[in-house]
Amino acid sequence: MSNAFDRIKYGLSQIAENGRSLNWWRGTLMRRGNGAIQTKLYPGRRGIDVVDADWDTLIVLDACRADLFEEFVDLDQFDDYRAETSRASATPEWLPVSFPDEYGDIVYVSGNPQVSKKVPDKWHKLFEVWQDAYDDDVEAILPGPIIDAAIRAREEYPDKRLIVHLMQPHVPFVGRPDLHFCTYQLFEDLDMDGDDRAGNVFEAAAKGIVDEEEMWQAYGENLTYAMDEVQRLIDAFDERIVLTSDHGNVVEAKSWPLPFTYHQHLPYHRHPGLVTVPWAVLDGERPTITDDGVESSSRATSAEVTERLENLGYK
Repeated sequence: MSNAFDRIKYGLSQIAENGRSLNWWRGTLMRRGNGAIQTKLYPGRRGIDVVDADWDTLIVLDACRADLFEEFVDLDQFDDYRAETSRASATPEWLPVSFPDEYGDIVYVSGNPQVSKKVPDKWHKLFEVWQDAYDDDVEAILPGPIIDAAIRAREEYPDKRLIVHLMQPHVPFVGRPDLHFCTYQLFEDLDMDGDDRAGNVFEAAAKGIVDEEEMWQAYGENLTYAMDEVQRLIDAFDERIVLTSDHGNVVEAKSWPLPFTYHQHLPYHRHPGLVTVPWAVLDGERPTITDDGVESSSRATSAEVTERLENLGYK
């Protein structure tokens, strides 16, 4: 009863705080209404179970569509490649649905603060590289320090599975400050309905503020930038490595059943551009993996996580 009361109390407080914002109502209806219906009809369990999949190191390229990967990455280097269906359409949704239990056989090297927020205590060891890898000049968490940490983690934990979570090709596009638009917010409070305004580069492309082909090229170059660093890990590791993503992006799509338009990505939506992700496999020697229990959790404070997410444009 108390949980139900708390939810009602929280809902009323949110209405009192945001009830005059049409964009807040739109976001809430898309998440609580449309998102709930879509996940009921197309539940996350229909997507790939990344924990049960066969890998020793899993590299997560944040917000990487399968077709982007296929265009900008040489597929001939892999022993196997296919497009897979993700269980989610945004990182805050993907993490808890993909990792519901504790994993004493997994070390997580994280460039995404959402890991510390959503699944902080699931791992044998959690490396929160995002705390030190943020570059103030480009306003992004860079891939180099994450790969460095992953190589060190493999040396320290040779008998554990390893997840390496990079922020690219997620916006911002490194080296393209001209394609940074306001902030990325899952549900915008800003009034971005004007034809000359955009909350993110995907909306800007949809409105013709930037050229869509130019945006796609910059998106791909952001992936290539990350892959240059990933290659160092591939060269250093002789084991079964899988490259994948948590979700994709869309320039513009219609939510349903209520007909709202959205850009980039939203949780709990099942558009093919959001949930079709790469699954690229490199075979190698197989280490012996042992489960030694969960020994570490997030050391970051809630304030640190919130600050870094806000730096990245999340609200």
